[in-house]
Parts: sequence; structure tokens; C-alpha cells
Amino acid sequence: MWRQRVKIVCTLLVYMLVHPFCSAFAESWYDYYEQAQHAFQNKEWKTAITLYQRAIAADPEPDSRKKYGGRTVAYYPYFELGLAYLATGNFEAAYQSCQQAKERGVAPQDLVEGKCLKIIANVFEKLQRPLPPSPSLPQQQQAPHIQILSEVPPLTDQIAVIIEGMASSELGIKEIQLSVENLGVTGTTTFVMPGRKEESFNIHVPLEPGRSVITLSAFDGQSNATAQKFVVVRQTTAVAGAPATVQPIQPTPTPIPAHIPQDTRPIITLLSDVPATTNEVKLLIKGIVIDDQGVKDIQVTVHQPGKKGLAIELPAQKIQDTFQTEISLEPGQNEILIEAMDTSGQTTTLTLMVLRTSTFAPDAPLAQQPSEVPAISQQRPGDVYAVIIGIGDYQDDRIPDLQFTVNDAQGLYNVLIDPEFGGVPKDHIKLLLNEEATDRAIKGAIGGWLSRQAKKEDTVIIYYSGHGAPEMRDTYWVTYNANIDDLYTTALNNNEITEMLARIESERVITFLDSCYSAATVKRKDRTRSIQTEIPWENFAGKGRVTISASDGKQLSLELNEYGHGVFTYYLLEGLKGKADKNQDAIVDVDEIWNYVKFQVTDTARKAGNPQTPVLQGSITAGIPLTFNMTLLREQQHQYQATKKQEQLKQFLMTGAITLVQYNCAYKILKTGESNIWVEGLLSGQLDPEVFRESFECH
Repeated sequence: MWRQRVKIVCTLLVYMLVHPFCSAFAESWYDYYEQAQHAFQNKEWKTAITLYQRAIAADPEPDSRKKYGGRTVAYYPYFELGLAYLATGNFEAAYQSCQQAKERGVAPQDLVEGKCLKIIANVFEKLQRPLPPSPSLPQQQQAPHIQILSEVPPLTDQIAVIIEGMASSELGIKEIQLSVENLGVTGTTTFVMPGRKEESFNIHVPLEPGRSVITLSAFDGQSNATAQKFVVVRQTTAVAGAPATVQPIQPTPTPIPAHIPQDTRPIITLLSDVPATTNEVKLLIKGIVIDDQGVKDIQVTVHQPGKKGLAIELPAQKIQDTFQTEISLEPGQNEILIEAMDTSGQTTTLTLMVLRTSTFAPDAPLAQQPSEVPAISQQRPGDVYAVIIGIGDYQDDRIPDLQFTVNDAQGLYNVLIDPEFGGVPKDHIKLLLNEEATDRAIKGAIGGWLSRQAKKEDTVIIYYSGHGAPEMRDTYWVTYNANIDDLYTTALNNNEITEMLARIESERVITFLDSCYSAATVKRKDRTRSIQTEIPWENFAGKGRVTISASDGKQLSLELNEYGHGVFTYYLLEGLKGKADKNQDAIVDVDEIWNYVKFQVTDTARKAGNPQTPVLQGSITAGIPLTFNMTLLREQQHQYQATKKQEQLKQFLMTGAITLVQYNCAYKILKTGESNIWVEGLLSGQLDPEVFRESFECH
């Protein structure tokens, strides 16, 4: 029979202060033991039992003179746990605990016999029942087993790591606890488990800069514990792009304070049963919080879209308080966080995972889940049309030639038609170079052809690389056939271009201008395209209309020989080929190209001694895709499929369909890319999981 497993997906939310000279687990026995005694004195038996169990799990060896910092403590957790069980009427558990106290021989034997074992013996005699069998020692032989399924890097520049794995015990897994220590500050989160023999976990652990010590512990039904530790160094860089370095950590002695601070973290104890799986819509959460300094507030939050959760404000200096709330469960996995804060700001988080199953179809094969990586046709809202103009050689010899304008235009055309980047059909682009770029041809391409082809949902790209010139109040694109003495008649002025754009139905029109705006060129080693004193083409703006110019009206637009392009177009092309894809989603959109080009052009021109800042006019319509990085997209699709198969495999493990040994073997097969008909059949849904479980063996 398949057994449902609970997958923990959680985030370590808080960091809590601990004594600076003790690690989180070295000191926890003392914290738990001290609070257990406090609860015992107040006859809070359930809380005391939980705390004694945690103290034993942290340090199972009793001692009449146990050292903690500068203190000597009489540590008798088994005996006192037995008395707490005795007070609740749980005579079997009381006998087990007191018998362990007797066999370990540390607690005063007259008290163990007189106040516990003899009383229990009398009770069982009156009930005419035999005494329970004595517990076997040592208990450490029954410690849970932890297997880590994810890689935890010792060095990373990421802000978090994922720890994924399985915890198993014949006594059942009761809790999984995660502790992270960084710079003397420790955060601890406890996850309450339903007590099955195998439990999976997937924990998202945020990292602070520097060295973090991560301790993962599993507790079984008798509070036996196993822990695994990881040391992860999160490296940081002072300057973007600079290679990361990690400074060696120099050990320094920590002075022991003259006294031990008494402040401890709040203790959260559940008083209601919380199932791992349910088909109920409502769930009652009831519990108690105890803290030696006073409980400040308690928050119960359900991590669901649009849900804020319950927040309970409590009066300060209240040593303990109960909480109760009924929460609504959404179909699927519900992550319930119970957070308690004391008056000194220390916080404890208890995480519960509840799966509401009413809307699930468990028999649906995992292999039929849809891909989460959409095809390119799904990315673009419509088609792409473009008019690309590049003029470097003019009919009028008085107009200086430009070195790289034709190369600029041809480069953009090549990127747009390349199936690896733009994938735009050639018949969707008009390329006008030199003598092809007359005023009439440009009017026909933009005002005629584009206006007929481009629909409202389509994307239009217009690119002009060439001279620009002012005359009177107008600004002109200097066309191939322009007469320098009669620009009004032979070139295209600002108003004419605006009228042409107005004829285009599309609400996604992006214009790129890499041009100069005077009839002369500044002569220097690295040629520039000079610009007038005001930003041109300001009338191009409108709904969905964006114009990105190489520079403003007070600067020179730079050309560098080693680039083979104008600096603006060089970085435009580099950005369209993927370097502008900041979020690495394999799509370069208008927002990304603008941010990339502006930074790169400004930085390069500054270093060349020619200040130049690109200008954007109009408002960007977020998410307009210009090009795609097909290589990256294929890599993402491949990685997605590989990850999906690994997740499917883990799901089979979590539901008990396959064994842990089979999972490990199949996982290695997936990682190496090896072909295996058994694994492929299982993941494709063609092979029954029961057949796989009975037949698949690792060789």
C-alpha cells in the first residue's frame, strides 16, 4: 500500500540570540531542562514532558554535576520526566523513564525507587497488570537516519541554499529541527511531523554574508536525535563584476561572562492534533506558549495566496498564554507558521504542513503534467515587423560619409532574422541601405507598408542610422538623395515622421535612433555623429510608442574603430543577443534593452573621454519582447525536463511507491543521462510503479 508522505517546503524566518560562547545544540539541553523544571513546578505537565524529551534528545547523559558555562547543574531528566508522566496518569511511560533513570544510576536511587517505581508497581498490582518491559539501553542505537538528497555547497554567492532529503526511524519521525548560526546569532525552526517512519523535507535556508553553520536534526518518537552539520560560506563582492574573494576566518577567543543570562526563547506546545493530510476545509489550531521573560505576541499564519493569517496580541510580562484559532485550508499543501515573540524580541517559529486532498486526483500520472517552459510562439503577443535604415554614403558630396552606419543597420537585420535570436521572417523586414534609403522609399516603407501590415497586437521596430540635421525649427532625417541646401524638400522632417508613425495601428512601436543632427561631422580619430542642442523627435511619443536615441541634444554620439559600429548600436546588438537578459528568462524585452544600453554606452563613452547618455522618450510598455536567446531557452527546457523527472522520482519515493535504495539508483541514472528502460517507463507512466518496485534492481 502506498503511504502518503509529507513534503516540507519551508523558509527559515527568524534569527534568535543565544549565549555567545555556546553553539545552538550545545546549550539547548540546559535551556530545555531549565524550562522543563519551571513547567514542572507550575504543574504544566504536558509542557514539562515535551521539554524534558528535548533536553534528553540534546544531551542524553544525566550527570549529578553537569557543567554549563560557569555553573554546575544536577541533571536528572529521566527521573523528572517519569514524575511528569506519573502526574498525567501515563504509568507505562512513567515506568519506562524511571527505569532508565535507575539503570543509568545517576539520579538518587532512593528517590527513583520511592517516588516513582514503587508507586507504579503498586498501581499495576492493584490493576492486576504486569509491569511494562524495561527499556533497552543505550537508546542511541535507535537514533533516526538522515539522508541528504541535495548538494549543499561549502562556498556560494547565492542568498540561500536548499536542503532536501529523507529522515527515517522505526520509531517514527516526530520533529525535524533546523538551526543556522552566523556571527554569533542563531535561528532555529522546528517542523512538527506526523510520526511516520519516513519523512521527506525540502528546506529553503536564507544565508547571511560570511560563514554559516547549518545544523539539521531529526527526532524520533522517543526523542532520540540525529544531527548533520553543514558549513556554508556566502561570498560577497564589493564591486559588481569583480571576482569574489573570501577572507579567511581568524579564530578569536570568546570571553566567558561572569554570569549566565537567563533569557531563553519562547516554547510553543500544541494542544490540538494537526493531521498531515485531511479533506476538511477547516482546522482548529490550539496551543500554549511559555517564556521566562514574558510572551509579547503570537502569530498564526497560513501561507496561501491572499491570506494574512491570525495575529494575537498579548499583554507584556505574561509568562504563558494559550492561543486558539480555526483556519481555512486551501486545496493542496498548506504551510502553517506559529510564531511567538517574547518581551526581549526573541522569536520561536513552529511550522506545520497540512495537505488538503479533496480536490486532488491521486491516480493522475505525474508524467502528464504540462511543461512550464512555454514555446516562443506563446511569448509574443503578435508578429514583428521592422524597417531598418542605414545611410553612410550620400548622393550630395557635401554631406560627410559615415563609417559604420550601414554596418549598424545590417547587423540589426542579421540579429532579427537569426532564428537563434529574433526569428523574424525576412519578408517582415524592409532593409534600406544607402541609395535604397530615399525620402520616397522611407515614406513608402513606414507610412505605407508598415501601416498595411502591422496590426494592433503586433510589434513594430524602426531603426535609423545616419545623419540628422536641423533647419529652422525642424529636425531632419538626412535621406540618401537629400540636398543640403534644400532639406525641406528632399529630406524627412520631424512632422513627416510623426505623421508616418501615426498611420501605424500597432500599439507597440519601438524606434531606435543612432544618428547625428548636424550637416557637419566633428573630425577626430574616433569619429562622432554630432548632435544639436535639443533632444529631437520628441513628438514621436504616444500610446505604446517608445523612442531610444543614442544621446541627448548636447552630446556627441561616439564611433570606435575597434567596435566596427557606433557605440550605441554595438551595445544594442549585444543586448539583443542576450547580454541584456538580466533575469535570465531567455527573453530580451524593451525594459531590459534600455537599461543595458544606457549603462554600457554611458560607461564606455565616459572612459573614451566623450560623455554620451542615451535618451528614452515615451513610456515603456512592460514585457514587450524583442528577441530570444534560443540557446539559453533550450538549456532551460532541458534543465526543466531533467528537474521535472527528478521531482517525479522524489514523489514516487515520498508516496512509498519505490524504496529509498531504488530512488538513489534511479537518481544517479538521471544525473548521468544514462538510458534505462525501467526508469524511463516509470517516469513516462508506461510502467506500473508496483512492477517497478518489485523488479527494478540497481547494478
